Amino acid sequence: MSSQRLTLILLGLLTFSTARSFAGSPGQPPKPSPELTPGQVIEIQLEALQFNDRPAKDAGIATTFQFASPGNRKATGPLERFTLIVKNPAFRPLINHRIAGYGPLVVKGNLALRRVTVVAEDGQAIDYDFQLSKDPESGCWFTDGVIPVPTKPPIDPSKVAWGSVLESPLHGL
Repeated sequence: MSSQRLTLILLGLLTFSTARSFAGSPGQPPKPSPELTPGQVIEIQLEALQFNDRPAKDAGIATTFQFASPGNRKATGPLERFTLIVKNPAFRPLINHRIAGYGPLVVKGNLALRRVTVVAEDGQAIDYDFQLSKDPESGCWFTDGVIPVPTKPPIDPSKVAWGSVLESPLHGL
């Protein structure tokens, strides 16, 4: 695991908070609210997915769907279809993940972006980019998309193309 990824995970541990306290009432799932920041919306969704089957089967996926933007819901809904999408291999690591680490939150006007690293049940660390927008009518932040970030394989130095022989670290051996 890279030191940058470990730092994100540790940062997530240090900044972990109970997302359910951000919105909703005790015993009720959180709901979109103009008082929620884009960072809080992401945390609510990740906590819901981390404890996906509490209080009922796939309750976390249902909460996540509530925070999907209207365009996202139109493209991925209804809930039954959204559930199948979240359970496919690209997004399955989000369900019942061990922990999430949060990268910097970038907000520009009514758009927000944050990279999140989750440690899946199997211990694998996977990065996702969360893209959000603020709905002008309700004033609520919603998720437009969650994009898995492809992992990069290690570079094999013997296969690196150098600009010239003089730049090669093997020159002169």
